Amino acid sequence: MPSRYARYTLCFLISGLIHHLFDLGIRIPPNESGALRVFLVQPLAFAIEDIAGYFSRRFSVLTRDTALRQGIGYVWVLLFSAWTWHVWTFPMLKRALEAGEPVSSGYFAWMGCGGEAVVGHA
Repeated sequence: MPSRYARYTLCFLISGLIHHLFDLGIRIPPNESGALRVFLVQPLAFAIEDIAGYFSRRFSVLTRDTALRQGIGYVWVLLFSAWTWHVWTFPMLKRALEAGEPVSSGYFAWMGCGGEAVVGHA
């Protein structure tokens, strides 16, 4: 199992470095880029999932593939993503908005902004 986590970490390190280079390419300062932090914490999610799976099997809880189990999985991914990804995406969004570039999002459309948001504009 440790070799599996080593492979995960290596793959996410490579991906994090590539995304860090992309951040530098759009002029996000190296100290503001969250790419490496976000990608290197992903193996932690796998470890937590493995631990949850172990206890689930150990105590015979949610061992069958049911809608409840899938729902818990979706909520877990959503919460973990919300906890980690803002570190990486915030500097990109901040830079785009400060430059006056439109940022498309269904969230902005839902909020009544016509699908785009620009600093100083609604």
